[in-house]
Amino acid sequence: MDLAASATFVAEPQESGAMKKPPARIKEKFFNNAILKTMILSALSLFAAVTIAYLFTWYTTQNIPYARTVAFATWMFGHIFLAFNLRSDYEPLIKEGLLSNKIMLIWAFLAVVVLALGISSPFIQSSLQITNLNLQSWVLAILVASVSTFWMEIKKILGQ
Repeated sequence: MDLAASATFVAEPQESGAMKKPPARIKEKFFNNAILKTMILSALSLFAAVTIAYLFTWYTTQNIPYARTVAFATWMFGHIFLAFNLRSDYEPLIKEGLLSNKIMLIWAFLAVVVLALGISSPFIQSSLQITNLNLQSWVLAILVASVSTFWMEIKKILGQ
């Protein structure tokens, strides 16, 4: 999934004002402090989302395979939302346009389809020890994943 998501960034349109920015310093590392900070905060956000979804589901159902499935769906949705959020460091998704990268939209759609088919497949269910989800759990996974990544968009809107 990461490889496919990475490939979608190739089709990303250039940010406005990209040619007005000064070139990077020759000795500046690719993984500079700003990139590392974003990566760590993104990973922690996704970790928090998956943990919250798992624990909430487990406490309310006492069903480990069901909680595992909600956590898995939350991770997948969180991964998709992070890909959209990380398209730009400065421009919010609203300004960039959700539809401006068709390849990423196709990837996201296919990821959701594969997730839904995988969760409903008896072979995958037995292999991963997961189960079918009800509508409430799908909504929970989507909401928790979106809330955990939405801070990035707020940061861009506020210009920080």
